[in-house]
Amino acid sequence: MKKVIVLLILTSLIIVSCTTSKSLAKKAKKMEDISQYQSASELYFLSLKKNPQNIDALSGMKRTGGNVLKNHLNKFSTAKLNENYKEATYAFIDAVAYQKKIKTVNINLPISDFQKQDFKIVKNEYLNQEYETGLKLIEKEQFSEAEIKFNEIFRFDKDYKDVKELRNIAYLEPYYREAEKNKTNREYRKAYYSYQKILSRVPDYKDSKANCNYVL
Repeated sequence: MKKVIVLLILTSLIIVSCTTSKSLAKKAKKMEDISQYQSASELYFLSLKKNPQNIDALSGMKRTGGNVLKNHLNKFSTAKLNENYKEATYAFIDAVAYQKKIKTVNINLPISDFQKQDFKIVKNEYLNQEYETGLKLIEKEQFSEAEIKFNEIFRFDKDYKDVKELRNIAYLEPYYREAEKNKTNREYRKAYYSYQKILSRVPDYKDSKANCNYVL
């Protein structure tokens, strides 16, 4: 099955590589005429990659690209109104990524300052939700789930509140407890390697350094 998929991908790549900019633009126009803007925009994009001066592809890319970008931004607005801050955040990120992509073929489509400001508000709401959920998970000692939340925040904003410390706690506390358990049970080798994992990330986490020396 995997071989079949690989062959199909290779065949598609060969077909595209052998297709001219003009023929790709014609195929794109057919897709555009039946309102398949996403597919049309991809074909126009490929056409412009082959020939950046293709006038038909440039105008088509601007039209269909505008529709695709609009769809991303509409998804952002709808999710924001529904207070689905995660979906809204990622919809806007998709919009920006698409805007940057088509800029590589000299298509400049704007995202308004108003929408950018809205994104900052939405993103902050999303990060706050993740933060509050992460704190509750820490309280319940669900460390793996909490780490996912704090890592998500850290990806967006490394200086958000005390997320650096909290993501370390969520990651390290299970290792620390396992190390302490192994130390008590005199399984010193296991304890040593757990302490080493801790120290490689946070050299002064609780009394890990002293305990590591002890079990060694």
